Amino acid sequence: MHKPEGQQALTGVKPGRPQSVHGAIRLILENKVLLGVNLYEAGLAEKVERMLSEMLAGPGAVRATLKRELQ
Repeated sequence: MHKPEGQQALTGVKPGRPQSVHGAIRLILENKVLLGVNLYEAGLAEKVERMLSEMLAGPGAVRATLKRELQ
């Protein structure tokens, strides 16, 4: 994946619209060159999508998500 493809994958992801994550970042999460492993094959993609979706929910969402996940 080239940089423009990665940026294009993220164009639909919007703060305040957590549902915009689902499917939009698939090209990034399955890219073995970028991440070293296909996160779908590793069973981690759904968790990453869920966490990013939660982080986009609104003000304070990143802090709340990280606090909950890192306990």
